[in-house]
Amino acid sequence: MTQVVKGIVISNNSKESITNIKIDSRKVNKGSLFIAIKGDNDDGHKYLTNAYNSGCRNFLVAKKNCFFANDINLSYVKDTKEALIEIGKYYVEQYNPYIVGITGSVGKTTTRNMVHAVLSKKYETLKNETNQNNEIGVPLTVFNLKKSTKDLVLEMGMDKEGDLKTLTKIANPNIAIITNIGLSHIGNFKNQDDIFLGKLEITDKFKEENILIINGDDKYLKSIEHMDIKYKLIKIGFLESNDLYCESYKIKDGKTYFKVNNIEEEFILNTTSKFLIYNALFAIQVGLLKEVDIADIKDALLNYKNEEKRLEVIKTDKYTIINDCYNSSLDSIKCAMDSLKHYENRRVAIIGDIKELGHHEKSIMKTIPSIVKGCCDFAIYIGDNIKYAADETKDTEYVYFKTKEDFYKECKNLIKENDVILVKASNSCKFNEIVDFIKK
Repeated sequence: MTQVVKGIVISNNSKESITNIKIDSRKVNKGSLFIAIKGDNDDGHKYLTNAYNSGCRNFLVAKKNCFFANDINLSYVKDTKEALIEIGKYYVEQYNPYIVGITGSVGKTTTRNMVHAVLSKKYETLKNETNQNNEIGVPLTVFNLKKSTKDLVLEMGMDKEGDLKTLTKIANPNIAIITNIGLSHIGNFKNQDDIFLGKLEITDKFKEENILIINGDDKYLKSIEHMDIKYKLIKIGFLESNDLYCESYKIKDGKTYFKVNNIEEEFILNTTSKFLIYNALFAIQVGLLKEVDIADIKDALLNYKNEEKRLEVIKTDKYTIINDCYNSSLDSIKCAMDSLKHYENRRVAIIGDIKELGHHEKSIMKTIPSIVKGCCDFAIYIGDNIKYAADETKDTEYVYFKTKEDFYKECKNLIKENDVILVKASNSCKFNEIVDFIKK
């Protein structure tokens, strides 16, 4: 590994082979290579002794003279994050899986999971878990590659310009998917045009044999077909101008039924949102490209379940809770409200702040009431910048609280038995605490 990262060997006194790579000292064991990463909130170099005491004997550091023992292998590099990326690239080159890379403003995780479910019907397939979609998480994912792994499905996140260039350096996709161009992380960009250009970085290393699948209904993405591109472009969506499109759909009894062009069979999702049909169309298209049987694609989608805190439906003896508080953006609020509106019981939307909006904060938050209108019977706004939405709400019954604690005091007076309650906010708002409070 030292040669891969062009490191300097400080100590070479252990014959312990490397069987796994970790950046968390609590997860190391005999055979681990512990890479000490200095992050924004913590520094892995503080935990070298902990890793050693857990049996680890292979270390990669970016600080000289920070740790030593007589029976270890220790190498130094200038930047352990860059080393992590280089090792990730090396792993991909060694195992050479077929890679599906997924980016976009909203729906990356759902699309990743659906694509993984479809491909797993035919191939041994690896995906990144939870939120491991950045320059740390993607390498940690590829470290789990095996000789038997045929397909690798990677969600690729983007907070700022250049992020996707870094991720494609690790794993250049054979097929790339861009779900949409929304306003997520708009505070880190000048405008939505720059977000679009940033997402296109996923195709930076593309050649003629590569394939880009896009949401052809998205006004930014549909412009790609007029660009001078050297790769194959496939469009999915609801418009008939797309290559694969939803011909019809209906939402009934907690399920979504839909049909697509040129396929006789009807597909079924165990969810109540038109927006998730887009995610399913991406998965269907990848399945077709990879020659997965239609029956297997149907079964994979039918049995698909949303991840925790992502339109996760929780039923208690009194309420139905839709937990969608993993993250929030204007686009994901549209998706969540579309899901809520199809329920027949009284519909309550508990909505919190959207983060990383920068100077767009006020204007974006003021558009939320138009999304909420007609989709819920009662709105509960909680937080700081969500007050802009509350102040603009005119056609929906609502109440505003500055803090969760203020809401807790009035909760019993606001929600009723048999209510369907959507809980939606950016992850840092910790609205999962509200979900737990209502469940109790």
